[in-house]
Amino acid sequence: MQSSESNKTSFKNVSLRGARIAGKLVMDGISIQGTLDADSLQVGSHLFMRSDERFNATFDKVNLNSAKIAADLEIIGVTFSGDLDARAADIGAHLLMYSDESNTTIFKGVLLTSARVAGNVNVSGATITGALTADSLQVGADLLMQSTERNKAKFGAVSLVGAKIAGSFVVDGANFEGDINGDSLQVGAHLLMRSDQQNRVNLKGVNLTSATIAGTVGMDGANFEGYLNGDSLQVGSHLLMRSDEKNKAHFEGVNFVNARIAGVFNLSGAVFDGDFDASSLRVGANLVMQSTERNTSTFKQVYLAGAKVAGNVMMDDARFSGPVIADSFQVGADLLMRKAHFDEVHLNGARVTGNIALDDTATDGGIEADSLDVGASFFMRRTQSAQPIGLSFAHIGGNLDLSGAILAQLDLSGASITGDLGLGGSKDPVIWRTKDAKSGDLVLRNTRVTTLMDAENAWPQKGYLHLDGFSISRIGGFESGAGPEMRSGGMNWWDQWARRDPDYDLPLRNSSRRS
Repeated sequence: MQSSESNKTSFKNVSLRGARIAGKLVMDGISIQGTLDADSLQVGSHLFMRSDERFNATFDKVNLNSAKIAADLEIIGVTFSGDLDARAADIGAHLLMYSDESNTTIFKGVLLTSARVAGNVNVSGATITGALTADSLQVGADLLMQSTERNKAKFGAVSLVGAKIAGSFVVDGANFEGDINGDSLQVGAHLLMRSDQQNRVNLKGVNLTSATIAGTVGMDGANFEGYLNGDSLQVGSHLLMRSDEKNKAHFEGVNFVNARIAGVFNLSGAVFDGDFDASSLRVGANLVMQSTERNTSTFKQVYLAGAKVAGNVMMDDARFSGPVIADSFQVGADLLMRKAHFDEVHLNGARVTGNIALDDTATDGGIEADSLDVGASFFMRRTQSAQPIGLSFAHIGGNLDLSGAILAQLDLSGASITGDLGLGGSKDPVIWRTKDAKSGDLVLRNTRVTTLMDAENAWPQKGYLHLDGFSISRIGGFESGAGPEMRSGGMNWWDQWARRDPDYDLPLRNSSRRS
């Protein structure tokens, strides 16, 4: 049925319904202005519907519903003015629908619901102006929908609900005018939605609820204009949502509630214009949210309540304009929040096996971390907080270092510090100051500290220190400028120190044990 060398073959309507062809069927370069009805067609070899160097193949509506093609189905460089319906089709090799160097493949709508393709489905560089509906599609190799050097892939809405792809699903550099619905999608290798040096991937909403990706999910440099829903997503390797040198990763609202990431979850340098909800997230390695040399990580509200990260959590140099809600958060190594800027932080009941570092960090709304459990040390060197920091009943397995911090209030009621409570030396003492330049508070009611490292000018003004039940085992240590005043001070010094507590009633409170 193909065109000859000099003449293009044209038809109005063609019916091949139920036909059986033992060999291959070739429709290269032809034009069908009406409907090609090939419902239940059986082809023993290849089915070719391609444009060639001489003639551009054009079709209106094509019905391949329940067709069986033993080898390849090739629809390359073709223009469709109507829908391609290949629901429940069975392709024994590859389904090739890509654009070639000379001709762009253009579809209106494509229906692949419940189709089975033993090899690749390749739609690279094609344009689908309508919807690609492929619910319950089964692909034995890769699903390729990426842009190429010559052709930008363009799609409307895409539905892959319950689809199974044995290989990778790739949409690198493609442009989507509609949402991608991958609810319960299964991918045996990688899901790649990345921008590259030539083409930026632009997406609306993406639904990956309960999807399973055996390999890596790559979204580096992606631009999302809609909601990314990864509720209960399972990733067998890494989840990468980073900015790169050329492309800033941009996201609106993101949902990774109950998601499971076996490897690294990396958001370095990404921008989030909506909420980032990862409550009850599980990460098998590091959670990386830090800025890079070229790109600043920016977030609005972040939810990590009940999440568990086996490795480090890295937020260095990031910017958070909304609250970070991380109550009952569990971190298997260090929580690094250095040189960052926060609105407010909630870590009530959180557990961090290693260190917490907030060095050179500022918070506008304070930190609420009652019953926090830190396995090693908590560093707040040069931290600035215009609002209270609450560490009531916290346990710190190492040191709490406040050297050079500027704090409005620190509440350590009922807390225990196994190592040193460091208030800085004479050159870098804590400054207790509120936003309106009044004295800040230090609350040490029933606080237990092994070693107190201080300087005389590291304490709040009289009336702003609360010592009822405060106990320490020893004074000072080996740091220069830390503790000499208290170690050498006489009874009068101790009395003046204790009188900073507005409830002081004895020269030296019996509730304070010092040696």
